[in-house]
Amino acid sequence: MSDIKTSFFPQELVDYLRKSGTDVVIEGTGVLQCCGEANDHVLGCYKRAMLHPAEVDWTSRQALRWFTRRFMDLHDGAWWCRWRGHRVAKMPTDLWMYQQILFDMKPDLIVETGTWEGGSATFLADICETIGHGKVISIDIAPKATPGHDRILYFSGPSSTAPRVVADIALGARDHTTMVILDSAHDYQHVTDELNAYGPLVSPNHYLIVEDTDMFDTSMAVEHWLKTHHEYTADTQCEVFGLTKNPGSYLRKVVL
Repeated sequence: MSDIKTSFFPQELVDYLRKSGTDVVIEGTGVLQCCGEANDHVLGCYKRAMLHPAEVDWTSRQALRWFTRRFMDLHDGAWWCRWRGHRVAKMPTDLWMYQQILFDMKPDLIVETGTWEGGSATFLADICETIGHGKVISIDIAPKATPGHDRILYFSGPSSTAPRVVADIALGARDHTTMVILDSAHDYQHVTDELNAYGPLVSPNHYLIVEDTDMFDTSMAVEHWLKTHHEYTADTQCEVFGLTKNPGSYLRKVVL
C-alpha cells in the first residue's frame, strides 16, 4: 500500500487508472492509495496516460505539463538549447523568466547547484553583465565544463549539501541579496536536503527556484517542504508562458 498525492495525479487521471483496471481507492482528502505493486504500478499507469493523452480529459494546465514532459522524453536531450555554444538543459521559456527575474530583482548573488556544462551559469552571468550587477556561484561534484567568466565562481565538493560546502556558500552570501537555483540530483531526499540547506540563504522577496518539478520525486519534495516553510510561496506568475520544467517551484521568500 502506498500513498500518492493527488495534486500530481489529478481526478481525470484517477478515473483513467480505474478504467485501466488499477486497484485504486481514495481515502481522506487528497490521498491516492494503490494496492498491488504500489508505486511502480501507479507510475506505469501514469506513463500509459502520458503516451495516450486523448484517453484522459486533461485540464489546460495538466495538458501543458504533459506536453512539456512528453516533448523532452521524445527528443531524449536533443531539445537542449545552447547559450554561446554551451548546452543548457532548460526550457527556453524558463531562461526567459530567469532574465526577467534578474532584471527586476537584481540580486547580488545567484547560487546555482548543478553546473553540468556551465551553460546556465554562463547565461546567468551574461545577464548580470548586461544589467551591470550580480555574480554567480555554480556548484557541482564533477562538472563537465566550466566556461570562464568574470562573474562566475565555480565551486566543487563531495555534495552540494555537504556541511563544509553549505557553510562556505553561506559565508559568501553574507550581507548580499541572494537568489538560489537548485538543479543537481532530483531524488526526493536530495531535493529536500538542498531545500533545507539553501532555503535560509535566500533574501526576503527573492527567489528559490527548484528545477525539474515536472518529475515526481522533485515535485513531492517541494510540496512536502512548503508545508513547514510558510516563509515561501509559489509565484505562479513566473509560469505565465505555460511551458516550464519548474511547475509550482518558483518559490518567493515573503516577509513575515
